[in-house]
Amino acid sequence: MTYGDATFHVAMRAHESAPLIGDFTVDVKVDGYGLGCLHADVHTSRFGLRMCTMVMPTAIGPNRMQFRQLNRIAFDEPGPLPAGLARIVSRTAARLLDRPVFRSSCEFTAADFPIWHHKQYQQPPRLASGDGPIGPFRRWARRFYPEAPGTGVVARPHRSEGGDSTVPS
Repeated sequence: MTYGDATFHVAMRAHESAPLIGDFTVDVKVDGYGLGCLHADVHTSRFGLRMCTMVMPTAIGPNRMQFRQLNRIAFDEPGPLPAGLARIVSRTAARLLDRPVFRSSCEFTAADFPIWHHKQYQQPPRLASGDGPIGPFRRWARRFYPEAPGTGVVARPHRSEGGDSTVPS
């Protein structure tokens, strides 16, 4: 994971499994722009699927968020077919599978909503296996929160109380 002033980048490979499909590999590259925009490029070579996803969460009130997501998919053109036919096949597959892939992508993202709903800021964070480097991400993200006046600490809402709590800078 790399961090810029207002951006971050991460690339990863995941090994997935699905009924009827079996095992497959997914390559993911994510670019974050502040805390309000994520752009992910996803490639599943086994199916020739390429997906571009943008996720835009926006705080709309205390403990409330509006979540927008958009996807664009494309399929690699099948090599054994003549060029014109390969293009028709890949574009038709993208049109037919656009909505089901979008629904699946939204369901994948929405699976985290209950976790986000019950989140509490803890320092140091309690981590589960596979959580990754949350400490460096929190240090990077701190720049997007205003300091509480005269305290030198970043003000953060506390989920369970709905009031203010602070995080040392």
